[in-house]
Amino acid sequence: MNRKNQVLPAVLTILAVAGACSESAPPAASPTGPTQTIQLATVQAVTISPQARTLSVGQTQQYWLHVVLGEGAPPSLGPPYWRSSDPGVLTIEPDGRAIARAAGTAILTATVHGGLGTLEVHVSN
Repeated sequence: MNRKNQVLPAVLTILAVAGACSESAPPAASPTGPTQTIQLATVQAVTISPQARTLSVGQTQQYWLHVVLGEGAPPSLGPPYWRSSDPGVLTIEPDGRAIARAAGTAILTATVHGGLGTLEVHVSN
């Protein structure tokens, strides 16, 4: 099992584990020998942490992602894309910092390299 940890913007942690691969990098050019195909790992799971599901209006919470990769070469993931289902209730900054704006419920969504993680967050007065 190949394990790699890497910190990217929004504090993204990567773990590579055995799994299926579906992406390939272009064959590596070699001036003296045959080409070789490199299999890129695919995202198997994305989890948003911490699992803080209840915030008070005005409270901030830093979230980060735990990304599990399948077997293969780690792809260049880039930063995750964060989204709140209801920015009037909860906003989320590009670095993963959430701000509780009003009472209600919002679903945080984070996507990275085709993987998706969600977390339902309740905001109370």
